Amino acid sequence: MFAYTGTYALRLLRAIRCGYLAHALDDLPREDLCTPPTCGYLPELHEFGEAAAPAEGERIAIASPAVQRRPRIQGASCELISVDLPEGAFVRAARDVLVAGPELLFVRLARELEFRELVALGCELCGSYSPDPLGASEEGSGCAYQIKPATTPAAIKAFIAAVPSMHGVSRARQAAEYVLSGSASPMETMLALQLSLPVARGGYGLGAPVLNELQDVPASQQALTNMRHFAPDIFYPEYALDVEYESNEAHIFARGMSGIGPKTRREIVAKVNNDKRRMRDIQALGIRVMQVTYDDCLSIESLDRIARQIYQHIAQVRGLRYSNLSRRLGGLSDASYRWSQASMLLPTKRRSR
Repeated sequence: MFAYTGTYALRLLRAIRCGYLAHALDDLPREDLCTPPTCGYLPELHEFGEAAAPAEGERIAIASPAVQRRPRIQGASCELISVDLPEGAFVRAARDVLVAGPELLFVRLARELEFRELVALGCELCGSYSPDPLGASEEGSGCAYQIKPATTPAAIKAFIAAVPSMHGVSRARQAAEYVLSGSASPMETMLALQLSLPVARGGYGLGAPVLNELQDVPASQQALTNMRHFAPDIFYPEYALDVEYESNEAHIFARGMSGIGPKTRREIVAKVNNDKRRMRDIQALGIRVMQVTYDDCLSIESLDRIARQIYQHIAQVRGLRYSNLSRRLGGLSDASYRWSQASMLLPTKRRSR
């Protein structure tokens, strides 16, 4: 039995969530760490198809309980785990193949990822999307969407509490405090973290929002809307603020939809019209709706401008001084740090902008 861990295990877990296996993640049994062969070769992962191919330079790591002699597996390094892991820390993905479960992966990758990247990974694992290991394009369209979360923030924290001496657990514990559940896309995660993380972490310090959670329309206001429930993207109920992320795909209609077939054109028109109606209904409930596009996330100037608008809204709602809130943005050096943090969650080719 081989138990994969590290970044390669994340690749395999993403492949499972993206549907490369015949079974969904929830249907796969959880198992404990076992001792791999003392020597030999890695198994062929036929079940994963091309998704099992490691990226160039990617290290394949096999986990093993701490033993006197480190196993020698051709094509892989062996990581000895000396702590007692919680029951079911691994997922059985195929015959003779275990993959580190989402909670274990979060702790394990705390050694390798930047702090914000680790928090974003937690949001991904607790969200309804997963990057496709065979390719992610601009704006995260190389993703599986509307899938079940792999875990929850509470489960990650419980795992962390159970392995207090594991390497990386201190950093994982700090990052877990900022993991959000319910994110629907990589860019939604990027925007939500930029809004919620503390100023000292390069964020805007608004605290944790509610992501894509169904909200009931009060009976007294139901005559104002076409809906009885709504699910705002990034919701701050205490500020009566809904930040809606709009992907570039939503703006195809505005660009003329050249080369698009009639059926697709009708679907896009219907989506655009439904979104407009939804925004109007939410605003009728006294909730400020701020729409943010992908292009808005490509510079710190645009992000800071959005933050100033939010601070102004909060000042009006709470009766506070706008100047006291806007001081959080600081000077140019602070802006440079904010961008270095925010941009690490953008597609690689857009980070230098």
